[in-house]
Amino acid sequence: MQEIMLGSIGRDSKQPEYKWRFAINVLFGGGQWIVQLIVGLYMLGYVVSRLGQEQWGLVVLAMSISTYLSLIQAGASIGISKKLNESYTKGDVQTFRGYYTFAILLCIVLSAIVVIATAVIVTFFWSEVGIPDRYLQEGKLVLVALIASTVCSALSLPMIGCLQAIHRSDINSKIQAWSVILRAVSVIAVFELLAPSASAYAVVFLAASIFTLLWLYWWVYANMPAARITTHGLGQKQLFDLITINGATFFNTVNYVIFMQIPVLLYRENLAFVGLYGIGLQINSLVRGLFFSPFSALSSVMVSLKSTGDMEDIRGWFAIATKVYVAVAAMIWLWFVVLGPSVLRLWIPSGINVEMLAEALPYLVGVTAMGLISMPSSAVEVALGRLHITALTGVGLVVALIVALPALVPVDTENLVVSVSALVAIFFGLWQLIIMLRVGSALHYNTGHGVFCLVFLPCLSAVIAGMPLMIIQRAYHPNEALQLALLTGLAGLSFVAVFFLAGLSKAEREKSRVVVMEFLRRDRTGAG
Repeated sequence: MQEIMLGSIGRDSKQPEYKWRFAINVLFGGGQWIVQLIVGLYMLGYVVSRLGQEQWGLVVLAMSISTYLSLIQAGASIGISKKLNESYTKGDVQTFRGYYTFAILLCIVLSAIVVIATAVIVTFFWSEVGIPDRYLQEGKLVLVALIASTVCSALSLPMIGCLQAIHRSDINSKIQAWSVILRAVSVIAVFELLAPSASAYAVVFLAASIFTLLWLYWWVYANMPAARITTHGLGQKQLFDLITINGATFFNTVNYVIFMQIPVLLYRENLAFVGLYGIGLQINSLVRGLFFSPFSALSSVMVSLKSTGDMEDIRGWFAIATKVYVAVAAMIWLWFVVLGPSVLRLWIPSGINVEMLAEALPYLVGVTAMGLISMPSSAVEVALGRLHITALTGVGLVVALIVALPALVPVDTENLVVSVSALVAIFFGLWQLIIMLRVGSALHYNTGHGVFCLVFLPCLSAVIAGMPLMIIQRAYHPNEALQLALLTGLAGLSFVAVFFLAGLSKAEREKSRVVVMEFLRRDRTGAG
């Protein structure tokens, strides 16, 4: 592989490179999306059917606890990537290595705090978690394995930051895709050859995380000689910069996690609810995770553009990205509302209350769709450093949700999943709207014009493309896997055609074409 060094990185030579890299990063991110979607959907149904609703609820509860503990590391990813990217774009090797060194030290310290916190909980407060007595010991093993997995993810952040700094998110996409495949194969092998259990699933999850961490470290060490720990030129300013940007992003990350996870802890004694809601969380993770690689690529471009002072180009990238994410989010929500119940009946095994889950889909997937819509705004927020107001606003809405949930939705509510999901959607949606309005204001968008061009037209193209899907579902009620797959493919092709022609302006279509043609030209010549 070609070695990647920092050096003379002028604006004129670098800008076309990261625009081309954006195309290839999105391409590989899409490949990772397909792998995670196919493997993830199959494995969720497989694992739930083999473990049963209660043991799956145990996994979901342990995941929720480990997620809260991992909040200690929250924000580190964004802060590390931003600072490494800025120093790389400016060609400052010494500063790059300083941030890289501090990033590794920061991740080690944060991971150590997580490990200590886990030991304290397991040793002194385990009885307060609320896990039934028959699952106490297995629950400890599940929690420890999942916590160790989050530690591996934290230790990989400096490597992922390096890849984003050189606009090579495609490498991370490849590694993550192979990790998903390895985890799926290993889970099936363990369940079929030994015995299915929540602890076995958690241990395999940890093994896959270790595999990912080692591969990332190897690639960066072998291909980026500039990414080396240094003891020279380290300054307090670099450490202070990392801490302050991480502090701002910490609250945004904490807010998102609490929005998603707080129902699990508030209603944790009802493992049947936790199991159903956990399936919704897995759907959210699958869909949102599939867009994370394109989001990372976009964030890298935004930070590089901000480093070169090109605000007009940021505005152009933001417009196209927002239209794409809005349209895709609308199409995903429409697909789940129209075909979701049929897919759930095929996907989720007997013994699970599928009908109750199907009723909650519009709200569960609505939360996912709103999170997708705001992703380009979040990328601009990071690049501009405008994180504090939305973080504090999110804290207020999170507190309001925590108060409102038990007050408005008693635990004995007839359809608890629907009621909880609807309330979460309301508060989470308000937060995402605030993020988008603040970024629109920073980029000097007229609110009415921005809503019409960036939101209404893309949503309209999704509705037009999805109309045949709705008509066929109402007229013929397809419920076989092949029929649903064909309908999904046809709806996807229709959506791409309608959105490209009606959702984008002529200038945006031309800009997209130029980026793709540059990618194809570079790919044929073997550049990059």
